[in-house]
Amino acid sequence: MHLTFLLSLIEEVSMLSGQNPVTYLEEQALARPIEPKAAQGALFFILLFLGMTLYAWAHPDNGLVATQRNVFMQGEWWRLITSPFVHADLVHLLANSMLFLVFATLLNNYFGRWAFPVLSVLGAAATEAFALMTYPADVRLVGASGMVYLMAGMWLVYFARHSSHLTPLHRVMRALAFVLIVLLPTSIEPQISYRSHAIGFGLGFFMAWLSLPWLKPKPLSAEAAARAQAVKERRRHILEDDDEVLTYLALRDQPRLQSPLGDPEQMTNPTPRREHNS
Repeated sequence: MHLTFLLSLIEEVSMLSGQNPVTYLEEQALARPIEPKAAQGALFFILLFLGMTLYAWAHPDNGLVATQRNVFMQGEWWRLITSPFVHADLVHLLANSMLFLVFATLLNNYFGRWAFPVLSVLGAAATEAFALMTYPADVRLVGASGMVYLMAGMWLVYFARHSSHLTPLHRVMRALAFVLIVLLPTSIEPQISYRSHAIGFGLGFFMAWLSLPWLKPKPLSAEAAARAQAVKERRRHILEDDDEVLTYLALRDQPRLQSPLGDPEQMTNPTPRREHNS
């Protein structure tokens, strides 16, 4: 009987939300659908990656790749912006482009052009500069992985701040799971600048934290805001009902086990059966 009641409650929750009962809590701005136009900027940058990489391959002395010598000693500061666009090979380009597309689209869709491309590009140049300081003067740094890790750090801070439908512990656990699964390397390769990854992630985390007072999620439309508020109210009532159901289940009297004859003693001291041999 109680199982039937709980199943019917779950069904009512699903009908009220119009969604799967696990996802009806997602009423905040970060849960709205991603607009196709949010990916246009990311795709344009990936085309720049491809074009500048092909140019760098065809012209080794192209003036695009950054080293500590040509940036800090020769004053060629533009290389801090152009060097992340150049990649060592096609595999390097494809690997960076996939994660770049994800984070650039998320930042632009939910936080606008300030998050991507403005802060992302400026942060990528700063990441390149800080990373070059840690290497010998003629070491070349290429690739957008530092920028990707910077955008990942930014997104995790924004997610933790604005996912108010989750508890703080839940937000931290989700962020840690993402870092462990996606961002931590499974193997160490000598040609990869892991310190650039770490610098980019830390800088993105710091930049996003600094921008929290003024960089907010894009506002919902009036219709979407009304729908989100309605879902929020339904969620509040449903959770209150859940608390009442759980309290009832915890405090109700437990039925006593009885024998078919109604004698509790027969449950503890049953009469032994006699065996007859023919």
